[in-house]
Amino acid sequence: MTKKRLQLSVLLGVIAIAAIISFQYLWFREAFNQEQRKFNQSVHIALLEVVKLLVNDNNSQFPQTNPIEKLADDYYLVKINDEINAEILEFYLKNEFEKLNIKTDFEYAIYDCKTDEMVYGNYVSLKDNLKQPIQKAYFPKIENLVYYFAVRFPDKPVFFSKPTQTWTVISFLSLVVLTIYIYSVFVIMRQNKYYELQRDFINNMTHEFKTPLSSIIIASEYFNNNPEIKNDERLTKYADAIINQSRRLNSHIERILNLAKSEKKSFPLHVRDFNIVPVLQNAVGNFKLQYDKQIDIQLRFHPDEIFISADKGHFINVITNLLDNSCKYSKLPAHIEMTADQLENKVIIKITDKGRGISRKHMKRLFDKFYRVPRENTEQTEGFGLGLYYVKKICDQHKWTVKIKSEPSVGTEVQITITLK
Repeated sequence: MTKKRLQLSVLLGVIAIAAIISFQYLWFREAFNQEQRKFNQSVHIALLEVVKLLVNDNNSQFPQTNPIEKLADDYYLVKINDEINAEILEFYLKNEFEKLNIKTDFEYAIYDCKTDEMVYGNYVSLKDNLKQPIQKAYFPKIENLVYYFAVRFPDKPVFFSKPTQTWTVISFLSLVVLTIYIYSVFVIMRQNKYYELQRDFINNMTHEFKTPLSSIIIASEYFNNNPEIKNDERLTKYADAIINQSRRLNSHIERILNLAKSEKKSFPLHVRDFNIVPVLQNAVGNFKLQYDKQIDIQLRFHPDEIFISADKGHFINVITNLLDNSCKYSKLPAHIEMTADQLENKVIIKITDKGRGISRKHMKRLFDKFYRVPRENTEQTEGFGLGLYYVKKICDQHKWTVKIKSEPSVGTEVQITITLK
């Protein structure tokens, strides 16, 4: 992912999460307001029913104007044209509130014209049926009214805080998610930057290594072909060691370069038709020459010419990597068999060795980058852990399949299936 696309993804993610939080706030605010309107309407209806009941009990007239006046969010004044009995009022209030599902505590007071003040009635809890006042609230007196009572809901702020609490929790979780998202994106951007630096470093260093290494190989071969050197067994041995180790180092550098190329966004393949038989013969010949008589590699193919469409350079590297593994992990002297068969529209290449094999616990990670199978009975490992990773990348790019079967102390078989177009 490019830097601009990553930044755009971050921006869109932040906008999306911010929009979710905003919609949550609007939704919960509307829900809160709707609940408050519903509560006020229910209280108004309940108090009207109480007035009707009191009027019927006293055989008095129903007030001509609306007898209910809301003086505050939690305070209601109810006007009536007759005396009010506290016990009867409380009974009616409880019944009507329960009918309309008003499940919150309330307290009431009645105006006493004899004392010209509001007389506190009771604190009524619908939850635990408390009868004793918890806290005497202040009920203000209203001028020019004679018969009236007031109802207050002391727990209304708590009653309506539940939607707000829910919104607060969800918003907090959304902010946590947003924070984690932003942090994760910054970590990804930083890792992407480190990855680019690492890739550039590998490319530069490997190219810098190849130039002097090529000079060393050329000079060593010239040195080894000198008649005076050939006549000296000790010098010939040293010259062969320099050449072999230089070629081995060059192989490692090529492998790293190929890996760096394969990790680019666009992995160009120079596909063309070619006969794989001479390629396999040449690879086998090189390994026979390298290991002399310590390793016997048998090559069998059918038919005599097998043509595929692929990147020839990468195909050679794949075969070289697999043969190198078979030679490296076989006990000397070793026997390796490679077969190539064309069956209808498929070409199957198998490389089988009788080496020490691979235990089942390592099989799932064989194609992982930098994963190396430790030596038997020791933690020491060989190579960079890039060979099979590179093989898998090339096979996937060509839409080939690669499978590995192995048993400890029995051997390993690698099979590549190529579908012909």
